[in-house]
Amino acid sequence: MTRAVTPSGKTHLRRSLLFVPGSSPAMMMAAPFLGADSIVLDLEDSVPASEKDSARVLVVKALDSIDFRGAEKVVRVNSAGSGLLKADVEAVASRADTILLPKADVESLGRLAALLACAQHAQVIALIETATGLEEAFACARAARVTGLFLGAEDLTLDMGMERTREGDEIFYARWRVVAAAAAARVASIDTPYTDMSDEEGLRRDLQVTRRLGFTGRACIHPLQVEIVHEALRPDQAAVEWARRVIRADEDARAKGTGAVTLDGRMIDAPIVARAHHVLDRAATYERREVRD
Repeated sequence: MTRAVTPSGKTHLRRSLLFVPGSSPAMMMAAPFLGADSIVLDLEDSVPASEKDSARVLVVKALDSIDFRGAEKVVRVNSAGSGLLKADVEAVASRADTILLPKADVESLGRLAALLACAQHAQVIALIETATGLEEAFACARAARVTGLFLGAEDLTLDMGMERTREGDEIFYARWRVVAAAAAARVASIDTPYTDMSDEEGLRRDLQVTRRLGFTGRACIHPLQVEIVHEALRPDQAAVEWARRVIRADEDARAKGTGAVTLDGRMIDAPIVARAHHVLDRAATYERREVRD
């Protein structure tokens, strides 16, 4: 399971990334108590153009004064083409754990890396929400400081002239491409937020796709989505029991010197055993996080 590492060496599990407007002191103060693994203080889409400068000041004060209770401190800065990136990065880079770069591509990530030269610890999540960024997904995942790829489906479908639907069939390829690029680069993969905050069942159905495709986390735009995401991405008891049985069968076969291993009539080979270990590792990580919370 992919984790972020903070300046202190502490690891963060990125199941949920909760967005909070950088222009709202009350929401930023409440965010650490809402259970998200990562808190994204937003300077981009949720902040009107007239409030960009004041929001930047508020985010700096929040980073300096709020106890984030172990959550990863992420700041979504404005894009490289906005004219605000330099000011945003200079203000927050030494305070945040991670910078989330919107409309990321290889060129803009290079610009960000140059701006971060004096902030040795800062990590980057690349927000893939343009056709160029999607085509360059693997190169973005391999760029300096990048520890995660994040699919932004709303802006991506707009950039590509696609209709955005509730079913989400139009973003299947983009989801697959982001997960594959992130897995190849061994960084986190974060699925796009579900934007209908009132549709809990719709979110649960969509999270089945998130899980099946192998995303390691999901963005949240409302606090009530956080626990639903955690529940959906947590290995269920049936999966954990299957994994334990696979490992026991493999260990028994090794002890007996048996070459071929079967379980319930199915061949158990090295990839299946590795998958079982992955399930148990993920379950243990989730349990440790939940006990701490």
